[in-house]
Amino acid sequence: MRLLNVTTLELEEFYGTDIPKYAILSHTWGRQELTMAELQTIAKHRQAQKQRLEQKQLMARASAASSFGPDRAEAVRMMLLSSMLVAMRTGRSYPLNYGNGHHHSRSKSITDGVEEVGSDAGSENHDHELEHRRPQEQDERDRHQGFMPVIPPTAPHPLELKPGFTKILSAAKQATSDGHRYLWADTICIDRTNGYEISEAINSMFTWYANATVCYAHLEDVIFQEYKSGYRTWEHDFAKSRWFTRGFTLQELVAPRRVIFFAQGWQWLGTKSDPILSKHIEKVTKIEAKVLSDPSQVFKICIARRMAWASQRKTTRPEDTAYCLMGLFGVNMPLLYGEGLEGAFTRLQEEIIKISDDHTLFAWGLVKQDSSSLMMEYSSPHPEDDDLDKFDPDEMAGMTGILAKSPADFAGMDGVVPATTTIAQGDTSYKMTNKGLKIRLKLSPVNIGLVSSSTSHRYYLGVLNCQHSQDDPSSRLGMLLTETDTPNVLFRTRTRMYTWLSGAALATAEPRTVYICQNNPARFLALQDRRGHELDVLVLVKARDLVSPGYQIVDIQARRGHWNKEFGTLRATGIDTSKLGGGGGIGIVPVVYQLAVLTFWNQHMRRGFHVRVLVDSASGTYFVDLCQPEGQQTGEVQRKEAPEAEELKWLRNEAQKRWESPGQIWVVSSGNSGALKQTRMVDIANPDTFGGSGGEEQTSSGSVGWGKEQGSWEPVLDQGFSPHVSFTEAWEKEYMRTVRASVERKKDVVVLEVSSMLWEAAPAPPTATAPGLAGSDTSEHVAGEVKVNDVNAGVAVTA
Repeated sequence: MRLLNVTTLELEEFYGTDIPKYAILSHTWGRQELTMAELQTIAKHRQAQKQRLEQKQLMARASAASSFGPDRAEAVRMMLLSSMLVAMRTGRSYPLNYGNGHHHSRSKSITDGVEEVGSDAGSENHDHELEHRRPQEQDERDRHQGFMPVIPPTAPHPLELKPGFTKILSAAKQATSDGHRYLWADTICIDRTNGYEISEAINSMFTWYANATVCYAHLEDVIFQEYKSGYRTWEHDFAKSRWFTRGFTLQELVAPRRVIFFAQGWQWLGTKSDPILSKHIEKVTKIEAKVLSDPSQVFKICIARRMAWASQRKTTRPEDTAYCLMGLFGVNMPLLYGEGLEGAFTRLQEEIIKISDDHTLFAWGLVKQDSSSLMMEYSSPHPEDDDLDKFDPDEMAGMTGILAKSPADFAGMDGVVPATTTIAQGDTSYKMTNKGLKIRLKLSPVNIGLVSSSTSHRYYLGVLNCQHSQDDPSSRLGMLLTETDTPNVLFRTRTRMYTWLSGAALATAEPRTVYICQNNPARFLALQDRRGHELDVLVLVKARDLVSPGYQIVDIQARRGHWNKEFGTLRATGIDTSKLGGGGGIGIVPVVYQLAVLTFWNQHMRRGFHVRVLVDSASGTYFVDLCQPEGQQTGEVQRKEAPEAEELKWLRNEAQKRWESPGQIWVVSSGNSGALKQTRMVDIANPDTFGGSGGEEQTSSGSVGWGKEQGSWEPVLDQGFSPHVSFTEAWEKEYMRTVRASVERKKDVVVLEVSSMLWEAAPAPPTATAPGLAGSDTSEHVAGEVKVNDVNAGVAVTA
C-alpha cells in the first residue's frame, strides 16, 4: 500500500502489519487530477531545487565567514554542515511553499547558530532578507502543528498549477493539522498504467477505507456561504452534490468509521455521525443511520437493500458499476475491462451466491405498486415512437435470467427485508450450474389471463424467503416463472406488477427443485426439431386504443407460443424455408403459413374477432388477416342468451379450427420464365402439421399447398395491395366501429398493430347480416361479407 508522506510530499510503500495510521481522501474526479507519475515528477523537481538552494546558502555563509580568518571560517563551515545534516535527517528545517507565493524562512535553529557566531553586518543583512519572506509567527504555528515540509523550489513546476495538486496539498495540510503523518488518495497512490495494480487496489479499496483513521470527503460543488436571497442554504447543494451520484463514493461513505465533509475551499461542514447531517445523508442515500454510525452493521443488511443503495449511482467505465460493489458484499474477483456492465454484474452476483443464502438477491424488480392484483388488464407498455433497436428480443418477450443485469434493477428495493420465519421447503441451499440456478422453491400456479391457448407452458410464482416491510408478516414475495419444454427448467418472466403471496396462498404451493436459467432462456423454450426448419419469431402486439374500449386477448393459437400479457409479446415458432430443399430448380418450397391466431373479445358487447399473422415464405413477407366468426355475423349464435363462458368456448373453438385447418388465400404469382402475374389460390400451411415428406396432391382449384404445381412457380405477394385490413361492425345505437390491423417487420421483431375507431353513422337499413369485411376486387361480396371460395377468410394484404 502506498501512502503520501505529508511532510515530504513523497510516496512510501508499506506491507501487511507495517502499515501506519493514515487519513484517506474521498472525492469526485475532475479533468485535471494529479497522477502518481506527475507527483513523482514534482518530487524530483523539488529535490533538484532544494539541492541548488542549499548550495547557494552554503556558499553565501562560507563567504561571509571567511572574513574572520581561516580557523574561524573553518569552524563556521563545520557548524553549518552539522546543522544541515541534522536538518536533512529530521526534515524540520526547511518549510514548504504552499503555492501562495511566499517562501518559508530557514529554520530558527540555523538562524540562531549563525547569530551566535558573529554579528557581521553582511550576515545580519542576509538573515534579514531571508526572514522577511515569511512572518516568524507563521513559522511558530507550523512548528507547533508539526507541519515542516521540504524547502520549496524557487520556481514551481507547471504540474503544481493543476487543480489536482492543490486538492492533494490541501488534504495533506488538513491531515497534518489533525496529527496524521500519512495520507492515501486514489489519484496519486495507484499506478494507473499497471492493470494488476488497479485490480489489487479496487479489490482492497473497501478495506483501505475501513482501516483509515479518518476520511476527508471533499464536495467541491458545495459552496459554504450564506445565501443572500431566499431560504436556500448549503444544505440544498449538499443533497444535490455529484459526490452522492458516483459509484465508488458509496463504499467511501459506508466503510470508514469517521467521515468529515468539506465544502469548496475546504470549508468544514460536519461528520457523517452528526445528528443533523446524518439525517440529510440518510434522506439522499437511503442508508440507515445505524449503518452510518457503525460500519460493521453493513453486512447485516440484506443484499437487495445494499444493491438499492447503488441503483442510482454511475461510474465512468461501465464495469466499475459492478467492481465498486465488491467490498460492500465481501467478495473478490478479477477485473476484466471490456466484458461490459452485464457481464461484470453477473459475475458479482455469482460470487455473492457462493457465500450467501439470502433470497433477496433474486427479489429485484418486485416493487410494490398500488394494486395487489397479480395480473392486470392487458396493455402494451411500448409507446408509439419506440425505437425497437434499443430492445433485446428476449427482454421484449418478458424473458430474462434469474440474475439482474445492473444495480438499477434493484431500484426501490430499500423496503425489502428477509422473512422472519423460513418456509418449510426442504434444502435452502442453491448454486449455479450449466442449466442455471439450481434451487428448491415452493411454486404456486398462476393464470395469465387467457381462456385457453395452444401452448402447454405453465406459469408459477416462485416463493422467496423475503417480504416487503409494509406487508403482512405472513406474506412472501414471489418471482413470476415460466415453464419450458425442458423438464424442470424455468425462466424468469419480467413483470411490472407487485407479485406476492398471502399466507393462505402459501399453503397450496408445492416445493420443487428446479433450474432457473440465466443465459439465453429461449434455448430451453422450444425443443430442437430434427427436421431443422423451425424459426423463432417474436411478435409485438400493439392494441392500445383497441383495448381501452373493452377488447382484450382471450386466446392464442401458435406453435410453442409463449405469451407475455403485460409486455404484449408473443414468441412463436414458424418455418425457416431457407433450410428446406426443393426440386424443379427453385431451391425453396413455396409456403404460405400462419404464424399465430389471436382472438379478441369484448365483454361488454359480447363480440369478438380473430387476427391471423401470415407469412409468405418465398418472399419473407408478413401480412395479416382479420376474420369475424361466421356464426356471429349470421346470427346463428344467440349471443345475448348464451352464457359468456359458452360464447368464449365457441369463439376459442373457431380459432382452433382456423389454426388446425387454415384454409386458402388468394396470392399473385408469376411463372419461372417471366410470364405475366397470375392470381392464384394457395393453401395456408400450419407449422404444427407442416411436413417434410415431399408435399401434397394438387387440389382441383389449382392450389399448390406446401408442395409445388406442375411447372414450378413460387407465390409473390403483389405490393399493390393495401398495407392493412379492416372491418366495420355495429356498436351501440347509431355508432359504428372500424377495426384495422397491420403488420410490419422491424429488426428482429414482427410488429402487429390493431386499432379501432368509433364513428357515428346513419341507421343502416335492416339486413339479415351485420356489416362484414372490406374485401378486394378478387373477392365475391355476399351480404356484406367476403367469401373466398366459400371460405370466410378475410382479406390478405402485404406489409
